[in-house]
Amino acid sequence: MKRVAMIAIGMLALLVQVYESRAQETLPRIGVLKWTITSPDMWNTESVAYARNADIFFVGTSYGYVLVVDTEQGQIVDTINLRAYPGVWEKIKGQSQQRVIHLGATHDGSLIAFGIDNTVKVGTVMIEYPSKRLLDSSERGLGFHDHYPPQGLVLSPKGRFLAMDYGVVIDRQTGKTWKTTQRAQFGWMCFDEAETMLAYRTDSIINGVTFDGFVVIQPLADTGIAPVNTGLYGFPAFSDDGSKLMTSGGTGSVYPPRVSLESKAVVMD
Repeated sequence: MKRVAMIAIGMLALLVQVYESRAQETLPRIGVLKWTITSPDMWNTESVAYARNADIFFVGTSYGYVLVVDTEQGQIVDTINLRAYPGVWEKIKGQSQQRVIHLGATHDGSLIAFGIDNTVKVGTVMIEYPSKRLLDSSERGLGFHDHYPPQGLVLSPKGRFLAMDYGVVIDRQTGKTWKTTQRAQFGWMCFDEAETMLAYRTDSIINGVTFDGFVVIQPLADTGIAPVNTGLYGFPAFSDDGSKLMTSGGTGSVYPPRVSLESKAVVMD
């Protein structure tokens, strides 16, 4: 019996090797791998932001710091350590982990914002780069404006606006804070390049009918204007000039009665 088991294990290992070999032969390759960075502190963070104009990556870790990666050389060139900010670190140092989550960055890399997992009292942390100056955190007025755990935040391309879960938008230029809807899902949203529009998934009720997962557009020039319903559902993305809105993935539903809508990709002018 032991010999049979050993043979079976050997055959299974051989099959796995053959499968991996064939998968490597048949799977399409896009581009050429330039470099790889591994770090034991990067696991389970799901947090990365690319500053395209500066060509650097910001990578969140599980233990309270952010790696700054030069994408041309593939090297960690700097770190942003929360231990340097006592007002923030004192609130999270006793946690088993201090995961940096929902990391966002401006296109020029001069500003990053992020949350810290399971620590609602810290809220959102915003840091200037490369000076590493702490611009704001919850004890200085910038935090999650709801009792629910955070699901996402996004900085606008130039850093004027910060959008957080459950409909909170902060205009950093004027200091104005307002709420768009009660259940905006800013983990899946986008700004246009000129920072004039914000598109996001939300739930809305129109004439007693609930539209779940649909995308609306909030004009930012006049925040008194109600969000515009697009009739699309899924995860949104603007073209750079804002002339096209694309949605893909993510299902939507309408009720009552509940009707689930199929996932599809759509481009709208």
